[in-house]
Amino acid sequence: MTDTLDTPSISIESSPTPSPAFSPRKLRFDDRSQTKISRSLKNHAHTSSNSSLSLNNNNVSESSFLNWNELTKISNHIKLPQFVSKYGSPLIIECSAVYICIGTSKGWIIGFNYRQEIEFYLNNEDQNDVSAISFSSDSAYLASGFNDGKILLWDLSDDKPFYTIYPITLDNRLVNQAQGHLINVPITKLNFIGDLHNKLITCDKSGLVFYHNGFRKFMKNYFSSEKVLGKNDKNDMKNYMVHDCQTLPLGTSHQLSDHIGLMAVITNNILVIVSVLSLNNPDNNNLLTHFKIAKSKNVNSNTPIGCLSWYPCMNKKNGLENAKLAYSWNNVLTVLEIENNKLPSNLMEIIENMKDKDRGVSQLPITKTCRWSCPSKFDTIISIKWLSFDKILLVVKNNQNQINFISLYYCSNNNHNNVSISSVHIDESPFHFTNSPNSIKSFKDRLIVMNNVDNKIHIGRCFTWADRLLRYLSKGDYSTALMAANDYYNSTDTGRLVVDGLPDNQEERCTVVKPYLLKIMNESINYLFEENQDYYLDVYINIISYLDEDLSELLELIFERVDAKLFFEILEPYILTNGITYLPPIVLKKLVELYTENNKGETLTEIICILDTKTLDIDLTLNLCEQYHLIDCWIYIWNYLLKDYKTPLIKLLDGLGHDDLTIYSYISYILTGRQYPIDRFIQAEEEELARKSICEILFNINPIENKEIESIFPYLYKLLRTNSFETLSAINEFFENPCLNDDKLINRQYIIDALIDIYDSNNDFFNEADNIQLSIFLARNYPKYQQFIRLSESILDKIIDDLCSNSLTEIQYDCELALQSLLPLYEPVDDTLLLEKLKGANFYDVLINIYKNENKYDLVLKMWLQRQNQQLGDNYHIDTMNDIFENAFNLKDVNRMNFVNVIKENFKNFLDIDLRNFESNIDKFDQNLHKEILNIDNEQYVLQYLALYFTHPQSDIDMISRYIELLSSTNSQNLFQVVDLYVSKLASDETKFNSVKEALQKNQQIDSLTRLYVHQNQFHEALDESIRMMGNYLQQEFKFEKFDKIFQSALEICENPKTYHEKVGEISLNEQMWLELIENLVLMANDKPKHISDYINQCIHDTFRRVIDTKLDSGKEHSFLVIFNRFLEHSSSNTKVATLSNVRSILNEVFVSYSYESEILSISLSMLNQGIYESMKEIKLDKLKGWDIKNKNCTSCGKEMWGSKDLSLNLKAWESSQHLMIAKKKLDDSKFCHHQLIFFKCFHGYHYQCLRNLGLNHCVICIQN
Repeated sequence: MTDTLDTPSISIESSPTPSPAFSPRKLRFDDRSQTKISRSLKNHAHTSSNSSLSLNNNNVSESSFLNWNELTKISNHIKLPQFVSKYGSPLIIECSAVYICIGTSKGWIIGFNYRQEIEFYLNNEDQNDVSAISFSSDSAYLASGFNDGKILLWDLSDDKPFYTIYPITLDNRLVNQAQGHLINVPITKLNFIGDLHNKLITCDKSGLVFYHNGFRKFMKNYFSSEKVLGKNDKNDMKNYMVHDCQTLPLGTSHQLSDHIGLMAVITNNILVIVSVLSLNNPDNNNLLTHFKIAKSKNVNSNTPIGCLSWYPCMNKKNGLENAKLAYSWNNVLTVLEIENNKLPSNLMEIIENMKDKDRGVSQLPITKTCRWSCPSKFDTIISIKWLSFDKILLVVKNNQNQINFISLYYCSNNNHNNVSISSVHIDESPFHFTNSPNSIKSFKDRLIVMNNVDNKIHIGRCFTWADRLLRYLSKGDYSTALMAANDYYNSTDTGRLVVDGLPDNQEERCTVVKPYLLKIMNESINYLFEENQDYYLDVYINIISYLDEDLSELLELIFERVDAKLFFEILEPYILTNGITYLPPIVLKKLVELYTENNKGETLTEIICILDTKTLDIDLTLNLCEQYHLIDCWIYIWNYLLKDYKTPLIKLLDGLGHDDLTIYSYISYILTGRQYPIDRFIQAEEEELARKSICEILFNINPIENKEIESIFPYLYKLLRTNSFETLSAINEFFENPCLNDDKLINRQYIIDALIDIYDSNNDFFNEADNIQLSIFLARNYPKYQQFIRLSESILDKIIDDLCSNSLTEIQYDCELALQSLLPLYEPVDDTLLLEKLKGANFYDVLINIYKNENKYDLVLKMWLQRQNQQLGDNYHIDTMNDIFENAFNLKDVNRMNFVNVIKENFKNFLDIDLRNFESNIDKFDQNLHKEILNIDNEQYVLQYLALYFTHPQSDIDMISRYIELLSSTNSQNLFQVVDLYVSKLASDETKFNSVKEALQKNQQIDSLTRLYVHQNQFHEALDESIRMMGNYLQQEFKFEKFDKIFQSALEICENPKTYHEKVGEISLNEQMWLELIENLVLMANDKPKHISDYINQCIHDTFRRVIDTKLDSGKEHSFLVIFNRFLEHSSSNTKVATLSNVRSILNEVFVSYSYESEILSISLSMLNQGIYESMKEIKLDKLKGWDIKNKNCTSCGKEMWGSKDLSLNLKAWESSQHLMIAKKKLDDSKFCHHQLIFFKCFHGYHYQCLRNLGLNHCVICIQN
């Protein structure tokens, strides 16, 4: 073997993603050994194959999820002309566990069993349309409702009804207070309560819900009826409607809700859940509302259509499944649950022991769990059916009157922490039927639909996953069958999987699907690989990669049918990502041969390190590895398969070269218990054998073979001579192995003694770098394992000297780190000498730690600055600066003074290093040091520093003035805010004030300058500066923005209230300033280009508007006239001052304003007077309200007008008025006029008839008042 092993690099096609360049050479002494193979395997572990991702996203779309079959016998029977002639046309359908019933237009009910055989005929002699049918829970009884409002109850063992509930008339309801449905009001819903045969809930088209209670008396059956819900006693079917009404069916878990007759009713706007039965006596009713909710705002604005469906409380293997209610209005579906877990587990026992059991029933805990909306807001849900506890089927009509079936997956838990509802499938209806819910029924997981167009009856069942696979295979569509099976195995769409009949638990689902998937793969292989091999090869290998099963036979079958190069090209990413860890022997052999021939040695090594190599041809592979110099793969086979760790080491030693680092990584891996060349740990029972195999060679005093002895420990000596850094770094890793704590032969002291002896006896053969590497090794390990290592003082002194004398910059960091580790255990003879050595070696971190321990933070800061000047480290300086200042807070006296002096002397250096962080630390440490910034001549630094300093309000006048001067020179946007904030402070120091003023004038910062003038009440000077600057802008290139900014500032100066009372001759200062501004603007507008002249004329107009706004009131109107008159006088006397065009618009506005002022005032006065009149009228009416009566006896006859005496006539008058009001008939006041009462403002009252007999229309007693 040659000294240098050239292993081929990983080609692009051998790895799905290229890895960055990697060198096994260490950079630091503490670095852990790594190989290129181990690094590549780690990268592969975070990479998934593209084919896997694309396959998982390939969901098989289904054209239909419902399998429809026509009930031909029933359909043919009810379509016969003889049937229609005798029994009438089919109108509604109802089903139970035993029967399918058809209701006809002639009042007949025909019952079929599920073998489609006729079981019974039930006849209503009146031949009215059947409008509703309901079975009892045991299918032994049937209730039917008709269009004329009649209800028949049947015992199906007899062909005649055992009771008829007849409708009543409107007069009976209103006058005789009778209870029941009205004649000719169709019955829309019928429901038996629980498992009872004699208790019914019914609903009619007028929106009334009744409870019918059956009982026996004197050997006869009787039914009493009582209204439960509804206010529509007048039978106006247009205004009131109950869309659906259902009672809670019985489930497998009996709860309180099963005993109280729970039912739900949905109307146009309200859903209500009530109970009707009494627990004291089931024959009595006890109406109690448990839940009520209004229609959601999310519902579309179409005519409301409501429907609902109960699912009972059931016992499941994973616990109790709560009773649920799904309800909808138009396009919005909501699900409620009765939370039984919130009720006491022994509630029924508690109620049973109560005397009044009804008092133990409070409102049931009902919670809204989730909401779902149709895909389009124009869709309308016309029917809801629960197929199981987690599957809901919706019948939906779109805006084109097409009917669709939508299956929903409902996922909940008992705590309602993660409740969801999602759409899974959408099917178009294969046939047409009416929107009536009575033509759509469900039983268990079946849907039964009556097609009213051609009188056909269909039964629908959801396709299961097995049905789909079987259908694909029967058609010979192996590709789709494979994709569907794979999708069922991997899909995370739990809703679709559950609806298709698979468990919601992924582990259970995979167990069910796996046999089918494997069977389809085996049966499809001959068909799928005839064409498009690369695609299906990727599919098959992807599936094999996640099936936890040895599929070697299947892999071999695939290998025989495809090209070998293509096979391994697709297979490789799955192996490298640990998807496939086994290969058949023939396939593995071919892989080794092909990869070695194609120069893909490193990839082959990675693959062999991952695969289960029980079937590997070891001899062939070893020969090929030697032939193609695949040293890592060769070592792995010797170590892992042959359990031989000596042979590779001896071979590596024989071919040792300076640039070959394999042997050092190998030694490090084995001595630290890792399998070479990967990072997997060696098995515990082999680790000791492996380690001893290396130690017996490495730390043997004599050579193993009879060779000439160059030195004691010949192999260790050879490694040290070749590369002392790598050798000692590998041994440094070995020192972490706890086995050295107990080994009596080879321990840490033995190894250190061996190293020292080698260096002492071969001193001439080791250079400075070698000696320093040994010192680093000793200095790093002596403090860590001082209980296991002993070193003499002389050796420690030599270590210090070697480390301090280092001149190699590449190991400077390791030397300093080694010194930091050793110094806490080292006691120098001369501390001063040691410090000088450290300073000479530039070990600033060591010095910083030493001075910290001595609390000399001025020296710490100096060392830190020197370190920064040498630009060592990146962000290290920030954390260290903060640490130094934080520890220096508590310094006293001289130490603090020295620390402050260091800061002052090096203030600019700190700014260079980190200005922001430095300012923050100064602010915390000593705010007086901030003024040192004023001594810095770099204006950029000063400005940045002061910007941080003035983040919070400050008071130092020197800092304020300097900051404003710098801001003015940089034209900062923050200048005015700063001046405005600190103007009062500046005014206290005349020198600083004048200095700032000069800086602002120099830099033409007029807005800030005028702020200074205004603060000093120098308003005229401020205006002059503004006018002067506006004039300057006119001489330069005219910019509207700058001119407008100064113009607005001038307007604000003129509006200052302090100028109102100061006189300038005959007029006030304010009037003088306005006048000067206007006149100067007029002068500026003359002899200018048109666009500038027009702009300034607009400014003149705006100025006059501001004058009008501030002066046209009762107190200042005279002032406006003074300004205006003086302006006109000056204009007439000086033709240069103004022209008509300058002021035409404003003159027009003034004249118009005065013309309309009087008219506006008159209109306002009129509106005000009208408002007062209306208010007074309301006050007068309010006085008439709330009169109190002094005596309840009539002032004339003395009889009581109200109270405890018999007032039956009054009651009769009230009842009569109510009845007439309901019937919308006119009220006859004359019939009961003698019961009317009259009251006066004087608080006396009379019977109407008494006052009439007196012939008066006022109070007799208070006639004089």
